Amino acid sequence: MSGSGIFITGTDTGVGKTMIACHLIAALEASGIEVAVRKPVESGCFYFERELIAEDAHHLATASMSHPLSEEVCHYRYKAIASPARAAMLEAKTIYIEQLVACCQSKAQFMLVEGAGGLLSPIATDGLNIDLIAALGFPAIVVSTDQLGSINHVLLTLEALAARRIKAVAVVLNRFQMQTYNPDLDNYHDLSALTDVPILQVYKHNIASPVLSRLVELITE
Repeated sequence: MSGSGIFITGTDTGVGKTMIACHLIAALEASGIEVAVRKPVESGCFYFERELIAEDAHHLATASMSHPLSEEVCHYRYKAIASPARAAMLEAKTIYIEQLVACCQSKAQFMLVEGAGGLLSPIATDGLNIDLIAALGFPAIVVSTDQLGSINHVLLTLEALAARRIKAVAVVLNRFQMQTYNPDLDNYHDLSALTDVPILQVYKHNIASPVLSRLVELITE
């Protein structure tokens, strides 16, 4: 199995990391793997009945058969729609990589951690998502949109991971939430020719079986 966990990162914010993570949690648990789930920090949270809600963390908690408390999934929550580092600063707070690492401890067989924003987005006062991945020692799955420009974004992300000697398990091109698609593009085949990292493509109707089965296989091999 790839280390003792996997980190779900992305080429940007809003690319579908949480959706992919939720489906992957279910697939790993269905294969008999005990999974602890973490998104240690989340910004863009909102108040509901005086409680600051971390929406992504709520989805991750709901996806797990162990039904962890969302507070366990996400310990640090900020309201501003900005990177966690800036959101914390706007509240006159600081948050450090070592604190996020401490949140990602568990006795479970396997840990799935979702980052916040893209790979080089500031996730803490003293570091980026990539610094948290390196500190955890986990390999990464890269989630990207599947549109014009995605090849550049994916290759830059893979290059950054390689420079830090972080293994990229797979790239997931996410079309799940796209309303239209440019028929002239073939990012799947173009990227497959440009990198040895396995490229997977998610459509609205294929998330349940082949893609998830392949991801579980890549993670557990």
